[in-house]
Amino acid sequence: MRRLAIDNPELKSEYEQNIQSQLVTSATWQSATTIAMTLPMSHEFDTYPLIKQALSMGKQIYLPKVVGKGLMTFHPYRLGDSLVESSFGVLEPNNPITIAQNDLDLIIVPGVVFSDAGYRIGYGGGFYDRYLDGYQQSTCSLVFDLQLSNDWEPEKYDRAVQKIYQYQKG
Repeated sequence: MRRLAIDNPELKSEYEQNIQSQLVTSATWQSATTIAMTLPMSHEFDTYPLIKQALSMGKQIYLPKVVGKGLMTFHPYRLGDSLVESSFGVLEPNNPITIAQNDLDLIIVPGVVFSDAGYRIGYGGGFYDRYLDGYQQSTCSLVFDLQLSNDWEPEKYDRAVQKIYQYQKG
């Protein structure tokens, strides 16, 4: 699957700031104290500013770690914590402490392509769809316009996110 990216760093940063502003002013963000998200790969939404903002607001951040075929857990993260590169090339926490699934108030779900209905195509492992099955709290995704497409149908095991944040003009 092709990975979509914004090649212009200034434009990417502008979009990220706009999308982040929408998220952090939302009632969902404001009420959340435990938030799960990923650390970004270069072509993805840069979550580091969001992590910094969350930590400055007293929120707790949790990062995913693959623990088996199709299975992941979330672990607490603070800037500067030890990270290990996974076989997928993603940085994962090196912390053995986990949080129970429904103790997470908000999960910011990554993906490659998103439909208007909140369904997503990820990187092919089904980790988030499995994790979200039975999850009772809030979910969202931070999406660049070029990631939006309705030219595909979700499969029966796909789980939609509740809210998609995308660039809003002025």
